[in-house]
Amino acid sequence: MELVIFQFLHSWAGFSLLTDWFFIFCARFLGYFLIALGLYVIFRAENFKARFYNFALVSLSLLLSYGLIRPIIRFIYARPRPFAALGLEPLFQYTNDGSFPSGHATFYMCLAMAIFFVNRKFGWWAILAALFIGISRIVAGVHWPLDILAGFFIGWGSVILIKNRLVKIKE
Repeated sequence: MELVIFQFLHSWAGFSLLTDWFFIFCARFLGYFLIALGLYVIFRAENFKARFYNFALVSLSLLLSYGLIRPIIRFIYARPRPFAALGLEPLFQYTNDGSFPSGHATFYMCLAMAIFFVNRKFGWWAILAALFIGISRIVAGVHWPLDILAGFFIGWGSVILIKNRLVKIKE
């Protein structure tokens, strides 16, 4: 089933120069805009206490998901990237290191969920951007669908865990 989903999404690669440009932009550069949005939302708060809480939520969630959980899983389970496993040419040059879970999906979904809990309006846009990043990385041929799904789950779960801990500290 995963191979079928991958092949469907990857079939968009090479469709046209415009679609290739769009997927490359989303896979490689959209994340920078998401980081800028995250910084804006963190430091937009009215007072120091709110800014500190927002910063703690984002940074601790990212540290847990991207800095702790993802590397442990990659150390235990080494999965080849689709372009290496299937002999495909990715849309852009990429190293052939471990694929599972996706570091980009983990980082950006974690950031998007943290933004969502700080500001719902910007959060929906951030989640949409994270979805575009994940799907674009499948289209580009550098990740499997389960890599992206696992990264999203790790990022989401880390924010929920940290948010629940911070609420107890905040009260």
